[in-house]
Amino acid sequence: MIEEMSAVAQSEMRALLLHLRPVYLEGKALEQGLRDLIKELQIKVPMEITFEMDDNIHLVKGIENHLFRIVQEAMSNTLRHAKAERMDIRIHRRQNTVRVMLRDDGIGFEMDDKKQISYGLSTMQERVTEIGGSLQFITAPGKGTRIEITVPVVNEERKRGDGDGSAD
Repeated sequence: MIEEMSAVAQSEMRALLLHLRPVYLEGKALEQGLRDLIKELQIKVPMEITFEMDDNIHLVKGIENHLFRIVQEAMSNTLRHAKAERMDIRIHRRQNTVRVMLRDDGIGFEMDDKKQISYGLSTMQERVTEIGGSLQFITAPGKGTRIEITVPVVNEERKRGDGDGSAD
């Protein structure tokens, strides 16, 4: 029992450190920022993380920042609560949308109780809504968790007035 409590406390501390000293995009593209975040997490946690992202994804910086923070929050939640051994992160372009899929093999949770939705999940929902996307949680106790995010790609030609790059 003491070993289990110690392991839980250690996971909580690692997740807290991920938030207190997060990797930032700092001018990097989303893919590089996520690779850096995953590398940092794998140093601290014995979890297998696979990551794949299509090459043809070019997003407005604000959307990249939101997606980065959403993935960071999902990883933190997985680390703190899921007791997962594996996490998959996939980002693919499908016509005029980008689809982000995060999946773990952890303990899952019950989605029915709306009163128990965590701050992290509600923050993820707010971020997705802010960038005009949709978010779906697919989970059940003992079945792991899958998070699917779909975000529209903003076509640069439609934003003619914003093309000079002066307003970042």
